[in-house]
Amino acid sequence: MKHRSKEKMAEHANQGGFVAGMIGLVMLLNILLAGIVEAFSLYLFAEVKYEHHIGEGIVDYLEEFSHIECQANIIFCMEKEDLEKDPVYALVYHTATQLADTLSFVKVSHINVSTHPNLVEKYRYEQTEGGEAVPVRNINRSSVIIDGGRQFIVLSLSSFFLLDANDAIEAYYGEKVMGSMVRYVLTEQHPKAYYTQNHGESASKSLLNLLTCAGYDVTPIDLLTETPTDTTGILLIANPLYDFIRGAEGVWGEIQKVEAYMQAGGLVVACFDPLASGLTHLEELFASWGVSSTHAIVRDSEGSITPDGYTLVCSYGENEQANTVKAKAQTYSKGRVIVREAAALSLEAKEGLTVSPLLVSSPSSATYQKDQQTSNEGKFPISALSVNAHGGGVLLTASYYLTAGDALNSNEYGNEDYLYGLMAQNRDIPMPLGCTLVHIDNTRLDNLTMQSARWWTVLLAVALPVSVAVTGFVVLYRRKERRMSR
Repeated sequence: MKHRSKEKMAEHANQGGFVAGMIGLVMLLNILLAGIVEAFSLYLFAEVKYEHHIGEGIVDYLEEFSHIECQANIIFCMEKEDLEKDPVYALVYHTATQLADTLSFVKVSHINVSTHPNLVEKYRYEQTEGGEAVPVRNINRSSVIIDGGRQFIVLSLSSFFLLDANDAIEAYYGEKVMGSMVRYVLTEQHPKAYYTQNHGESASKSLLNLLTCAGYDVTPIDLLTETPTDTTGILLIANPLYDFIRGAEGVWGEIQKVEAYMQAGGLVVACFDPLASGLTHLEELFASWGVSSTHAIVRDSEGSITPDGYTLVCSYGENEQANTVKAKAQTYSKGRVIVREAAALSLEAKEGLTVSPLLVSSPSSATYQKDQQTSNEGKFPISALSVNAHGGGVLLTASYYLTAGDALNSNEYGNEDYLYGLMAQNRDIPMPLGCTLVHIDNTRLDNLTMQSARWWTVLLAVALPVSVAVTGFVVLYRRKERRMSR
Protein backbone atom coordinates (compact mmCIF):
# COMPACT_ATOMS: atom_id res chain seq x y z
CA MET A 1 0.00 0.00 0.00
CA LYS A 2 2.81 2.39 0.85
CA HIS A 3 4.50 1.54 -2.43
CA ARG A 4 1.30 2.33 -4.39
CA SER A 5 0.81 5.54 -2.44
CA LYS A 6 4.32 6.66 -3.37
CA GLU A 7 3.64 5.79 -7.01
CA LYS A 8 0.44 7.88 -7.03
CA MET A 9 2.23 10.79 -5.37
CA ALA A 10 5.00 10.60 -7.96
CA GLU A 11 2.42 10.37 -10.73
CA HIS A 12 0.52 13.43 -9.45
CA ALA A 13 3.79 15.29 -9.13
CA ASN A 14 4.67 14.44 -12.73
CA GLN A 15 1.24 15.57 -13.92
CA GLY A 16 1.55 18.80 -11.93
CA GLY A 17 4.97 19.43 -13.40
CA PHE A 18 3.68 18.74 -16.88
CA VAL A 19 0.73 21.14 -16.44
CA ALA A 20 3.06 23.80 -15.05
CA GLY A 21 5.35 23.27 -18.02
CA MET A 22 2.47 23.61 -20.47
CA ILE A 23 1.31 26.83 -18.82
CA GLY A 24 4.85 28.18 -18.99
CA LEU A 25 5.07 27.27 -22.69
CA VAL A 26 1.79 29.05 -23.48
CA MET A 27 3.02 32.13 -21.61
CA LEU A 28 6.27 32.01 -23.56
CA LEU A 29 4.36 31.80 -26.84
CA ASN A 30 2.24 34.81 -25.86
CA ILE A 31 5.39 36.80 -25.09
CA LEU A 32 6.89 35.78 -28.44
CA LEU A 33 3.65 36.75 -30.20
CA ALA A 34 3.66 40.21 -28.61
CA GLY A 35 7.32 40.67 -29.51
CA ILE A 36 6.85 39.67 -33.14
CA VAL A 37 3.83 41.99 -33.53
CA GLU A 38 5.76 44.90 -32.03
CA ALA A 39 9.00 44.25 -33.95
CA PHE A 40 7.40 43.86 -37.36
CA SER A 41 4.40 46.21 -36.93
CA LEU A 42 2.03 43.45 -37.97
CA TYR A 43 -1.51 44.36 -38.85
CA LEU A 44 -3.58 41.82 -36.92
CA PHE A 45 -7.03 41.41 -38.35
CA ALA A 46 -9.94 41.92 -35.99
CA GLU A 47 -13.65 41.96 -36.75
CA VAL A 48 -14.19 45.63 -35.90
CA LYS A 49 -16.63 47.72 -37.89
CA TYR A 50 -16.25 51.47 -38.29
CA GLU A 51 -18.89 53.65 -39.91
CA HIS A 52 -18.77 57.15 -41.31
CA HIS A 53 -21.35 59.02 -43.34
CA ILE A 54 -20.47 62.06 -45.43
CA GLY A 55 -21.99 65.32 -44.23
CA GLU A 56 -23.81 68.06 -46.08
CA GLY A 57 -20.69 70.23 -45.87
CA ILE A 58 -18.70 68.09 -48.31
CA VAL A 59 -21.73 67.79 -50.60
CA ASP A 60 -22.18 71.58 -50.69
CA TYR A 61 -18.43 71.92 -51.28
CA LEU A 62 -18.69 69.85 -54.49
CA GLU A 63 -22.24 70.64 -55.59
CA GLU A 64 -21.25 73.25 -58.19
CA PHE A 65 -19.69 70.54 -60.38
CA SER A 66 -23.11 68.94 -60.78
CA HIS A 67 -23.92 71.73 -63.24
CA ILE A 68 -20.72 71.34 -65.27
CA GLU A 69 -19.88 68.68 -67.82
CA CYS A 70 -17.15 66.81 -65.95
CA GLN A 71 -16.46 63.52 -64.19
CA ALA A 72 -14.17 62.40 -61.38
CA ASN A 73 -13.30 58.71 -61.45
CA ILE A 74 -12.12 57.27 -58.13
CA ILE A 75 -10.13 54.17 -59.06
CA PHE A 76 -9.17 51.60 -56.43
CA CYS A 77 -6.29 49.28 -57.24
CA MET A 78 -7.63 46.66 -54.87
CA GLU A 79 -10.62 44.42 -55.47
CA LYS A 80 -13.91 45.44 -53.88
CA GLU A 81 -14.05 42.23 -51.83
CA ASP A 82 -10.64 42.86 -50.26
CA LEU A 83 -11.51 46.47 -49.44
CA GLU A 84 -14.78 45.53 -47.77
CA LYS A 85 -13.20 42.72 -45.75
CA ASP A 86 -10.85 45.16 -44.08
CA PRO A 87 -12.66 47.28 -41.44
CA VAL A 88 -10.24 50.20 -41.88
CA TYR A 89 -9.85 50.32 -45.66
CA ALA A 90 -13.60 49.81 -46.00
CA LEU A 91 -14.05 53.34 -44.64
CA VAL A 92 -12.25 54.76 -47.67
CA TYR A 93 -14.26 52.66 -50.09
CA HIS A 94 -17.58 53.54 -48.45
CA THR A 95 -16.77 57.27 -48.52
CA ALA A 96 -16.09 57.00 -52.26
CA THR A 97 -19.32 55.08 -52.92
CA GLN A 98 -21.34 57.57 -50.83
CA LEU A 99 -19.95 60.44 -52.92
CA ALA A 100 -20.79 58.52 -56.12
CA ASP A 101 -24.32 57.80 -54.88
CA THR A 102 -24.85 61.47 -53.95
CA LEU A 103 -23.08 63.31 -56.77
CA SER A 104 -23.77 62.42 -60.41
CA PHE A 105 -20.29 63.38 -61.64
CA VAL A 106 -18.42 61.00 -59.29
CA LYS A 107 -17.75 57.42 -60.36
CA VAL A 108 -16.05 54.54 -58.52
CA SER A 109 -14.19 51.73 -60.33
CA HIS A 110 -11.57 49.06 -59.70
CA ILE A 111 -8.42 47.91 -61.47
CA ASN A 112 -6.57 44.74 -60.51
CA VAL A 113 -3.00 45.97 -60.92
CA SER A 114 -1.64 42.44 -60.48
CA THR A 115 -3.46 41.05 -63.50
CA HIS A 116 -3.88 44.25 -65.55
CA PRO A 117 -0.84 46.48 -64.88
CA ASN A 118 -1.19 48.03 -68.34
CA LEU A 119 -4.42 49.79 -67.27
CA VAL A 120 -2.52 52.05 -64.83
CA GLU A 121 0.55 52.71 -66.99
CA LYS A 122 -0.55 56.24 -67.90
CA TYR A 123 -0.67 57.16 -64.22
CA ARG A 124 2.92 56.06 -63.58
CA TYR A 125 4.56 58.48 -66.00
CA GLU A 126 5.04 62.20 -66.53
CA GLN A 127 6.20 63.96 -69.67
CA THR A 128 9.50 65.82 -69.57
CA GLU A 129 10.00 69.10 -71.45
CA GLY A 130 11.60 67.06 -74.24
CA GLY A 131 8.48 64.90 -74.56
CA GLU A 132 10.00 61.82 -72.92
CA ALA A 133 7.77 59.76 -70.58
CA VAL A 134 9.54 59.20 -67.27
CA PRO A 135 8.24 56.85 -64.53
CA VAL A 136 7.68 58.89 -61.36
CA ARG A 137 5.05 56.95 -59.40
CA ASN A 138 4.84 53.51 -57.91
CA ILE A 139 1.29 52.16 -58.17
CA ASN A 140 0.33 49.07 -56.20
CA ARG A 141 -2.73 47.45 -54.64
CA SER A 142 -2.96 50.12 -51.94
CA SER A 143 -3.09 52.99 -54.47
CA VAL A 144 -6.16 55.15 -55.08
CA ILE A 145 -6.26 57.16 -58.32
CA ILE A 146 -8.59 60.14 -58.64
CA ASP A 147 -8.87 61.05 -62.32
CA GLY A 148 -10.61 64.25 -63.42
CA GLY A 149 -9.85 63.89 -67.13
CA ARG A 150 -7.39 66.75 -67.59
CA GLN A 151 -5.49 65.96 -64.42
CA PHE A 152 -5.25 63.22 -61.83
CA ILE A 153 -3.72 62.50 -58.45
CA VAL A 154 -2.43 59.21 -57.02
CA LEU A 155 -2.78 58.57 -53.29
CA SER A 156 -2.15 55.60 -51.04
CA LEU A 157 -4.86 54.23 -48.78
CA SER A 158 -2.85 55.49 -45.82
CA SER A 159 -3.30 59.07 -47.11
CA PHE A 160 -6.86 59.02 -45.81
CA PHE A 161 -5.78 58.41 -42.22
CA LEU A 162 -3.96 60.32 -39.51
CA LEU A 163 -0.90 58.27 -38.51
CA ASP A 164 1.47 58.72 -35.60
CA ALA A 165 5.26 58.46 -35.78
CA ASN A 166 5.03 54.64 -35.59
CA ASP A 167 2.48 54.37 -38.42
CA ALA A 168 -0.31 53.56 -35.98
CA ILE A 169 -3.68 54.86 -37.17
CA GLU A 170 -5.11 57.59 -34.96
CA ALA A 171 -8.15 58.64 -36.97
CA TYR A 172 -9.85 58.54 -40.35
CA TYR A 173 -10.35 61.85 -42.16
CA GLY A 174 -11.07 60.47 -45.61
CA GLU A 175 -14.19 62.58 -46.11
CA LYS A 176 -12.07 65.74 -46.23
CA VAL A 177 -9.23 64.20 -48.27
CA MET A 178 -11.49 62.46 -50.77
CA GLY A 179 -13.73 65.49 -51.32
CA SER A 180 -10.78 67.87 -51.57
CA MET A 181 -8.92 65.73 -54.09
CA VAL A 182 -12.05 65.32 -56.23
CA ARG A 183 -12.33 69.11 -56.32
CA TYR A 184 -8.60 69.44 -57.00
CA VAL A 185 -8.63 67.29 -60.16
CA LEU A 186 -11.73 69.08 -61.48
CA THR A 187 -10.30 72.58 -60.92
CA GLU A 188 -7.86 74.00 -63.44
CA GLN A 189 -6.25 76.73 -61.32
CA HIS A 190 -4.62 76.03 -57.95
CA PRO A 191 -3.28 79.00 -55.98
CA LYS A 192 0.05 78.70 -54.19
CA ALA A 193 0.46 78.29 -50.45
CA TYR A 194 4.08 79.17 -49.74
CA TYR A 195 5.63 78.30 -46.40
CA THR A 196 8.87 79.94 -45.35
CA GLN A 197 12.01 78.09 -44.33
CA ASN A 198 15.45 78.75 -42.77
CA HIS A 199 14.19 80.66 -39.71
CA GLY A 200 13.57 77.67 -37.44
CA GLU A 201 9.92 77.42 -38.56
CA SER A 202 7.79 74.47 -37.44
CA ALA A 203 4.80 74.09 -39.75
CA SER A 204 2.97 71.01 -38.54
CA LYS A 205 2.15 68.22 -40.97
CA SER A 206 -1.51 68.74 -40.08
CA LEU A 207 -1.31 72.39 -41.11
CA LEU A 208 0.28 71.54 -44.47
CA ASN A 209 -2.40 68.88 -45.02
CA LEU A 210 -5.05 71.49 -44.22
CA LEU A 211 -3.65 73.80 -46.90
CA THR A 212 -3.52 70.94 -49.43
CA CYS A 213 -7.15 70.09 -48.70
CA ALA A 214 -7.98 73.79 -49.09
CA GLY A 215 -6.98 73.43 -52.75
CA TYR A 216 -3.56 75.07 -52.61
CA ASP A 217 -0.36 73.90 -54.23
CA VAL A 218 1.73 73.79 -51.06
CA THR A 219 5.38 74.65 -51.65
CA PRO A 220 8.37 75.72 -49.50
CA ILE A 221 10.06 79.01 -50.28
CA ASP A 222 13.49 80.46 -49.49
CA LEU A 223 12.91 84.21 -49.45
CA LEU A 224 16.61 84.95 -49.87
CA THR A 225 16.64 83.40 -53.33
CA GLU A 226 12.95 83.22 -54.29
CA THR A 227 10.05 85.68 -54.48
CA PRO A 228 6.38 84.78 -53.89
CA THR A 229 4.45 85.82 -56.97
CA ASP A 230 0.99 84.24 -56.66
CA THR A 231 -0.90 86.88 -54.70
CA THR A 232 -4.13 84.90 -54.99
CA GLY A 233 -2.61 82.47 -52.48
CA ILE A 234 -1.11 82.74 -49.02
CA LEU A 235 2.31 82.95 -47.41
CA LEU A 236 2.65 80.92 -44.21
CA ILE A 237 5.12 81.94 -41.50
CA ALA A 238 4.86 79.25 -38.82
CA ASN A 239 6.56 79.87 -35.48
CA PRO A 240 9.92 81.28 -36.62
CA LEU A 241 12.81 81.36 -34.15
CA TYR A 242 15.05 83.75 -36.11
CA ASP A 243 14.37 87.08 -37.73
CA PHE A 244 13.84 87.77 -41.42
CA ILE A 245 16.53 89.78 -43.20
CA ARG A 246 15.87 93.35 -44.25
CA GLY A 247 17.82 94.37 -47.35
CA ALA A 248 19.82 97.58 -47.57
CA GLU A 249 18.40 100.53 -49.47
CA GLY A 250 17.71 99.50 -53.06
CA VAL A 251 18.12 95.81 -52.27
CA TRP A 252 15.21 93.46 -51.69
CA GLY A 253 15.69 91.33 -48.61
CA GLU A 254 13.18 88.92 -47.11
CA ILE A 255 11.22 91.68 -45.37
CA GLN A 256 10.83 93.70 -48.56
CA LYS A 257 9.57 90.62 -50.43
CA VAL A 258 6.98 89.86 -47.72
CA GLU A 259 5.79 93.48 -47.68
CA ALA A 260 5.51 93.65 -51.49
CA TYR A 261 3.53 90.40 -51.46
CA MET A 262 1.06 91.85 -48.93
CA GLN A 263 0.72 95.14 -50.76
CA ALA A 264 -0.10 93.32 -54.01
CA GLY A 265 -2.95 91.36 -52.43
CA GLY A 266 -1.20 88.34 -50.90
CA LEU A 267 -2.27 87.17 -47.45
CA VAL A 268 0.37 86.30 -44.83
CA VAL A 269 -0.72 83.82 -42.14
CA ALA A 270 1.71 84.18 -39.24
CA CYS A 271 1.80 82.29 -35.94
CA PHE A 272 4.39 83.24 -33.33
CA ASP A 273 5.62 81.69 -30.14
CA PRO A 274 4.31 84.30 -27.66
CA LEU A 275 7.70 84.55 -25.93
CA ALA A 276 9.78 84.58 -29.11
CA SER A 277 12.34 87.38 -29.10
CA GLY A 278 14.68 88.69 -31.74
CA LEU A 279 12.03 88.92 -34.49
CA THR A 280 12.51 92.68 -34.67
CA HIS A 281 12.24 93.16 -38.45
CA LEU A 282 9.21 90.90 -38.82
CA GLU A 283 7.39 92.47 -35.88
CA GLU A 284 8.12 95.96 -37.19
CA LEU A 285 6.60 95.01 -40.55
CA PHE A 286 3.38 93.73 -38.98
CA ALA A 287 3.23 96.71 -36.61
CA SER A 288 3.25 98.98 -39.67
CA TRP A 289 0.08 97.13 -40.66
CA GLY A 290 -1.48 97.78 -37.24
CA VAL A 291 -0.97 94.40 -35.51
CA SER A 292 1.75 93.43 -33.06
CA SER A 293 2.33 91.12 -30.10
CA THR A 294 2.46 92.55 -26.58
CA HIS A 295 4.38 89.46 -25.40
CA ALA A 296 2.06 89.48 -22.37
CA ILE A 297 0.61 85.99 -21.85
CA VAL A 298 -3.17 85.70 -21.46
CA ARG A 299 -4.44 83.66 -18.52
CA ASP A 300 -8.07 82.83 -17.80
CA SER A 301 -8.68 81.55 -14.27
CA GLU A 302 -12.39 80.92 -14.92
CA GLY A 303 -12.81 79.94 -18.57
CA SER A 304 -9.67 77.88 -19.24
CA ILE A 305 -10.01 74.16 -19.97
CA THR A 306 -6.81 73.39 -18.03
CA PRO A 307 -6.10 74.10 -14.34
CA ASP A 308 -3.19 76.45 -15.08
CA GLY A 309 -5.48 78.88 -16.92
CA TYR A 310 -3.36 79.11 -20.07
CA THR A 311 -5.56 77.09 -22.46
CA LEU A 312 -8.07 79.59 -23.75
CA VAL A 313 -11.51 79.09 -25.27
CA CYS A 314 -11.73 81.96 -27.74
CA SER A 315 -14.76 83.88 -28.93
CA TYR A 316 -15.15 85.74 -32.20
CA GLY A 317 -14.72 89.51 -32.14
CA GLU A 318 -17.59 91.95 -32.54
CA ASN A 319 -16.87 93.44 -35.95
CA GLU A 320 -17.84 92.88 -39.57
CA GLN A 321 -14.75 90.85 -40.53
CA ALA A 322 -15.05 88.57 -37.48
CA ASN A 323 -18.78 88.05 -38.01
CA THR A 324 -18.24 87.07 -41.65
CA VAL A 325 -15.47 84.59 -40.82
CA LYS A 326 -17.55 83.19 -37.94
CA ALA A 327 -20.58 82.67 -40.21
CA LYS A 328 -18.49 80.66 -42.65
CA ALA A 329 -16.50 78.74 -40.04
CA GLN A 330 -19.60 77.72 -38.08
CA THR A 331 -21.83 76.84 -41.03
CA TYR A 332 -21.77 73.12 -40.12
CA SER A 333 -20.02 72.97 -36.75
CA LYS A 334 -20.09 75.20 -33.66
CA GLY A 335 -16.71 74.10 -32.30
CA ARG A 336 -14.83 76.76 -30.34
CA VAL A 337 -11.30 77.78 -31.24
CA ILE A 338 -8.71 76.71 -28.64
CA VAL A 339 -5.28 78.25 -28.16
CA ARG A 340 -2.66 77.74 -25.47
CA GLU A 341 -0.02 80.11 -24.12
CA ALA A 342 -1.16 82.99 -26.30
CA ALA A 343 0.04 86.57 -26.08
CA ALA A 344 -2.41 89.43 -26.34
CA LEU A 345 -2.15 91.50 -29.51
CA SER A 346 -1.96 95.27 -29.77
CA LEU A 347 -4.07 96.76 -32.58
CA GLU A 348 -3.73 100.21 -34.13
CA ALA A 349 -5.87 101.83 -36.80
CA LYS A 350 -3.98 102.51 -40.02
CA GLU A 351 -5.07 104.59 -43.01
CA GLY A 352 -6.07 102.42 -45.95
CA LEU A 353 -6.21 99.27 -43.81
CA THR A 354 -9.00 97.39 -42.04
CA VAL A 355 -7.63 96.10 -38.72
CA SER A 356 -9.96 93.65 -36.94
CA PRO A 357 -9.68 91.31 -33.95
CA LEU A 358 -11.09 87.98 -35.17
CA LEU A 359 -10.59 86.02 -31.94
CA VAL A 360 -10.69 87.39 -28.41
CA SER A 361 -10.27 85.92 -24.93
CA SER A 362 -13.06 85.81 -22.36
CA PRO A 363 -14.03 88.77 -20.10
CA SER A 364 -12.46 86.98 -17.11
CA SER A 365 -8.97 86.81 -18.66
CA ALA A 366 -5.90 88.78 -17.59
CA THR A 367 -2.39 89.28 -18.97
CA TYR A 368 0.90 88.48 -17.26
CA GLN A 369 4.56 89.22 -17.82
CA LYS A 370 7.18 87.52 -15.63
CA ASP A 371 4.36 86.22 -13.38
CA GLN A 372 3.14 89.77 -12.74
CA GLN A 373 -0.35 90.77 -13.82
CA THR A 374 -0.29 93.63 -16.30
CA SER A 375 -4.00 93.94 -17.11
CA ASN A 376 -7.33 92.38 -16.11
CA GLU A 377 -9.52 94.05 -18.71
CA GLY A 378 -10.39 90.78 -20.50
CA LYS A 379 -11.42 90.29 -24.13
CA PHE A 380 -7.84 90.60 -25.34
CA PRO A 381 -7.24 90.21 -29.11
CA ILE A 382 -5.75 86.76 -29.74
CA SER A 383 -5.90 86.54 -33.54
CA ALA A 384 -6.23 89.66 -35.71
CA LEU A 385 -6.50 90.45 -39.40
CA SER A 386 -5.23 93.56 -41.18
CA VAL A 387 -6.00 93.89 -44.89
CA ASN A 388 -5.84 96.55 -47.58
CA ALA A 389 -8.33 97.26 -50.36
CA HIS A 390 -6.85 94.41 -52.47
CA GLY A 391 -7.37 91.83 -49.70
CA GLY A 392 -3.64 91.68 -48.99
CA GLY A 393 -2.34 91.80 -45.46
CA VAL A 394 -1.65 89.62 -42.44
CA LEU A 395 -3.44 87.34 -40.02
CA LEU A 396 -1.34 87.35 -36.85
CA THR A 397 -1.75 84.97 -33.90
CA ALA A 398 0.79 84.98 -31.07
CA SER A 399 0.28 81.31 -30.21
CA TYR A 400 1.87 78.28 -31.82
CA TYR A 401 -1.06 76.13 -30.66
CA LEU A 402 -3.58 77.57 -33.13
CA THR A 403 -2.07 75.37 -35.88
CA ALA A 404 -0.79 72.45 -33.78
CA GLY A 405 -1.76 68.96 -34.92
CA ASP A 406 -3.94 68.04 -31.94
CA ALA A 407 -5.76 71.40 -32.17
CA LEU A 408 -6.53 71.00 -35.87
CA ASN A 409 -7.38 67.28 -35.78
CA SER A 410 -10.33 67.44 -33.44
CA ASN A 411 -14.09 67.16 -33.80
CA GLU A 412 -14.53 69.26 -30.64
CA TYR A 413 -12.30 72.23 -31.52
CA GLY A 414 -13.03 74.77 -34.24
CA ASN A 415 -9.42 75.63 -35.16
CA GLU A 416 -9.52 73.97 -38.57
CA ASP A 417 -12.82 75.53 -39.57
CA TYR A 418 -11.61 78.92 -38.31
CA LEU A 419 -8.71 78.83 -40.77
CA TYR A 420 -10.96 77.49 -43.52
CA GLY A 421 -13.50 80.24 -42.79
CA LEU A 422 -10.78 82.89 -42.99
CA MET A 423 -9.55 81.61 -46.37
CA ALA A 424 -13.08 81.17 -47.70
CA GLN A 425 -13.81 84.81 -46.86
CA ASN A 426 -10.50 86.49 -47.64
CA ARG A 427 -9.42 84.36 -50.61
CA ASP A 428 -12.95 83.68 -51.91
CA ILE A 429 -12.28 79.95 -52.34
CA PRO A 430 -14.73 77.19 -51.30
CA MET A 431 -13.43 75.19 -48.35
CA PRO A 432 -14.17 71.66 -47.03
CA LEU A 433 -15.89 72.92 -43.89
CA GLY A 434 -17.53 70.68 -41.29
CA CYS A 435 -15.69 67.42 -42.05
CA THR A 436 -15.44 65.02 -39.11
CA LEU A 437 -12.90 62.47 -37.92
CA VAL A 438 -13.47 58.83 -37.02
CA HIS A 439 -11.13 57.75 -34.24
CA ILE A 440 -9.59 54.32 -34.81
CA ASP A 441 -8.35 51.79 -32.25
CA ASN A 442 -4.63 51.02 -32.35
CA THR A 443 -4.14 49.39 -35.74
CA ARG A 444 -0.90 49.17 -37.69
CA LEU A 445 -0.64 50.01 -41.38
CA ASP A 446 2.02 47.91 -43.04
CA ASN A 447 2.92 46.50 -46.42
CA LEU A 448 1.21 43.24 -45.53
CA THR A 449 -1.78 42.38 -47.65
CA MET A 450 -4.96 41.59 -45.75
CA GLN A 451 -4.70 37.96 -46.83
CA SER A 452 -1.22 37.56 -45.34
CA ALA A 453 -2.29 39.51 -42.25
CA ARG A 454 -5.10 37.05 -41.64
CA TRP A 455 -2.73 34.10 -42.03
CA TRP A 456 -0.35 35.62 -39.49
CA THR A 457 -3.25 36.18 -37.14
CA VAL A 458 -4.41 32.57 -37.46
CA LEU A 459 -0.90 31.24 -37.01
CA LEU A 460 0.16 33.36 -34.06
CA ALA A 461 -3.11 33.85 -32.24
CA VAL A 462 -4.83 30.52 -32.88
CA ALA A 463 -2.68 27.77 -34.40
CA LEU A 464 0.20 27.86 -31.90
CA PRO A 465 -1.93 27.86 -28.72
CA VAL A 466 -4.18 25.15 -30.19
CA SER A 467 -1.17 23.00 -31.10
CA VAL A 468 0.11 23.32 -27.52
CA ALA A 469 -3.29 22.32 -26.14
CA VAL A 470 -3.57 19.31 -28.49
CA THR A 471 -0.06 18.16 -27.61
CA GLY A 472 -0.88 18.38 -23.90
CA PHE A 473 -4.09 16.43 -24.38
CA VAL A 474 -2.31 13.65 -26.32
CA VAL A 475 0.43 13.34 -23.73
CA LEU A 476 -2.03 13.15 -20.83
CA TYR A 477 -4.21 10.65 -22.71
CA ARG A 478 -1.28 8.33 -23.42
CA ARG A 479 -0.14 8.49 -19.81
CA LYS A 480 -3.64 7.56 -18.71
CA GLU A 481 -3.65 4.59 -21.10
CA ARG A 482 -0.30 3.38 -19.74
CA ARG A 483 -1.62 3.55 -16.18
CA MET A 484 -4.74 1.54 -17.07
CA SER A 485 -2.69 -1.12 -18.84
CA ARG A 486 -0.54 -1.79 -15.73
